[in-house]
This record gives sequence, structure tokens and C-alpha cells, in this order.
Amino acid sequence: MVDSKLGSTEERMAQLESRLAHVEDQLALYQSVSAYGPAVDSLQSQMAAELWTEDGVYDIGDPQFDAEGREAIQALFDADYHRELVASGCAHMMTLPHIKIVGNRALGLGYHRLFTADKEGYQLLRLSVSRWEWTRTAEGWKTTRRVHRLLNDDDAGRLLL
Repeated sequence: MVDSKLGSTEERMAQLESRLAHVEDQLALYQSVSAYGPAVDSLQSQMAAELWTEDGVYDIGDPQFDAEGREAIQALFDADYHRELVASGCAHMMTLPHIKIVGNRALGLGYHRLFTADKEGYQLLRLSVSRWEWTRTAEGWKTTRRVHRLLNDDDAGRLLL
């Protein structure tokens, strides 16, 4: 059956399959971002590090904390300062990123808020911009690079946007 406005059944099915694959990719990327906070806040450092490729980069913007490679990224989450932050009460909260997918690569841009507990409740410790870069691997979408910049008076965060 052919409808000149819609194309053949085969063409329509191919378009539908392509659109569905794109939606599935977007959902997988949203799942990746949403897994980050609960993983780091529950000290599941291996789970958090596995969001990256083996040679992935976490560019925090501070040479003391920047990490290259999954093992180095996991070490960030296992470090004493991070464990102390979690023990005192914290929540890493990501916003839903704007995502652009092109073939087997994707880019996401969103905000990251870090709340910490004190005697008055929870306070915003940091507000930053996160730029996620992903690649499709045999294991699914993995982060190749995450750039994280504070939104403050140095303009680095705004420039990342």
C-alpha cells in the first residue's frame, strides 16, 4: 500500500524504527545522567565510574580533582574528602540535560547542584554546568568526557553553556 503523502509501508516502518531508536538512545543517556548522583551519594564508586569509558575524562576544572581514566575517576569517588562529604549528608542533583545525538556520539548540557546538610537543613554548596560527551559502545552509551564548571563570577560556567 502506498500513500503518496506518507510513503510506502517499508519507508514508514524505517522512519518509525529510526525515530524509536533515537528515543531509546535519549532515554539511555537520561538514565546515565540520573544514575550519577545516587551512585556517588551512596558510595557506589565502581557503579559511578562505570558511567565512563575506560579512558574517559572527568574535567572538574581543578587539577587537584581532574581525572583521566576510569580508575582515576573511581579514585575521586573513593577519596576521603568525598566519603566525608557523603557521611555529613549530601545530594548531587542533576537537571535533565539538553541532548544532541549524532550517530554514535552525543552531547548533553545541564546543571549540577550539590546540596550539603547542616544544622538548618540542606544548603546549596555548588551550582555548576555539566557538559557530558558520550559515545556508543558495545556496553551501551558511556561518558567519554564530562566538563564541570561552577556558575560564579569567573564566567567559566556561562561560557560552557
